[in-house]
Amino acid sequence: MRVMESQGYRVQLDLRNQVLRLEIPEDRGYAPSHTSKSRGLGYAFGDEASVIPTLADMQTSGFVSASVLAQKAKLFDDGLYAAVDLAAQRGEGKFRGKAHMLASLASQLAKGSDPAWPAPAIVLAGTVLGDPAVKLPSHWQGPVQANLRPFLQDPIRSKPIAFYTWSEALSCIFRQDRM
Repeated sequence: MRVMESQGYRVQLDLRNQVLRLEIPEDRGYAPSHTSKSRGLGYAFGDEASVIPTLADMQTSGFVSASVLAQKAKLFDDGLYAAVDLAAQRGEGKFRGKAHMLASLASQLAKGSDPAWPAPAIVLAGTVLGDPAVKLPSHWQGPVQANLRPFLQDPIRSKPIAFYTWSEALSCIFRQDRM
């Protein structure tokens, strides 16, 4: 008997009849492999079961592994994150989005800041990475390029990963946010 008490509650668990067991059939065939014999190994490996490309192709008795379910959940999560990132970038309704905010900030910084000050050049570089169509004043071209060049040459910093590789728009958001 196992007794647990918490927050004024007492729970008694009788674990005597509890059985934990999981039976999963082996996912390999045991037919001899022609390639193992032709290599003169003297014994045959079992042929591995083929990889199933989609859940719809799976023929099971209802059991689906947790890893398959986790992968499906990750794909859903990635799609949701991608959609939210794109919406946050573009804006919707009263929310104008990150692209508009950065463009406004960049415009104000470009007007009244000294190009020798690094912060505006970094913000302007991020703005250009998020929207390559942004036009910079000529006196900011050099400082912005001085920040973009080393950033883009360093793949650890600038190469999009995960769902950010799904589209050019997502890749631009990744680089903008990393800058």
